[in-house]
Amino acid sequence: MIDIQEILKLGIKLEASDIHIVRRSKPIFRINKELIEMSDLDTFSDDDIYQVFQFFIDNNSGYERAYKEEKRIDLNYEFLNNKRFRINISSSNGYPVFTIRIIKNNLPRFEDLNLPDIVRRVSYLPQGLILVTGKSNSRKKYDT
Repeated sequence: MIDIQEILKLGIKLEASDIHIVRRSKPIFRINKELIEMSDLDTFSDDDIYQVFQFFIDNNSGYERAYKEEKRIDLNYEFLNNKRFRINISSSNGYPVFTIRIIKNNLPRFEDLNLPDIVRRVSYLPQGLILVTGKSNSRKKYDT
C-alpha cells in the first residue's frame, strides 16, 4: 500500500511544483519545469489509485457525486503545519488521475523575481489595473 502523505512530504522536500499520480505508473514530480518519475517509489496499482481517491475526498459524498457526474473535481488539502495543496482529479480510462499542485506559503522577494525595476515602480501607483496573462506555470517573461 502506498502512503500518499509520504509522497506529498517528498514533493515538498524536493521543492516540486506538482505531483502527478496515474494508475500503473510511479509518481511523477515536476521540478524546475521538468517531469521526473520517481523510479525508487512503488507503481500505483488499481487499488492504490482508489485508496488515494478515498483519502482525498475523505468520505465527502458531494465530491464523490460530482466526480461521478463530471469525471473531474478540484479540491484543496492541507496538512503539515498549514502546507496547502490544490488537487485536480480527472478520469482516464475509467480511473482517477491526480494532479497535485503544491502551494507555496511564502511569496518570493521582489529582487528574486528578476523583473525590471519598472514593474516595482508601477506596483506603487495608487490606482490602475495590470494584467499578466498566459497559461498556468508558463513563467511569463519580459522582453526588452
